[in-house]
Amino acid sequence: MKSLIRTLNSRPKVELLAWATVPFELAPLLQFFKSWHGGGIAHIEPLTFLAIAVIGFIWLLYGISIQSYPLIVGNTCKLFAATAVTTYYILS
Repeated sequence: MKSLIRTLNSRPKVELLAWATVPFELAPLLQFFKSWHGGGIAHIEPLTFLAIAVIGFIWLLYGISIQSYPLIVGNTCKLFAATAVTTYYILS
């Protein structure tokens, strides 16, 4: 436990904030499950989720280039979630 606290204290505070926001990157995935279980895709705007996927991909590339794990993890989640919604819309 002490090593975890030491590790957290040694990291920049902005990185800890970035890690805390990773779950919010899954918001498009919640839309996917709502549409999938609710049976309706009429309320989905595919261009919005396609834009989210493209933006997530750009940020993912940036995160990889600077080796920022919060950016890599968060934007991988965002990319997966937005792609799932867009794919579900196209296939339905």
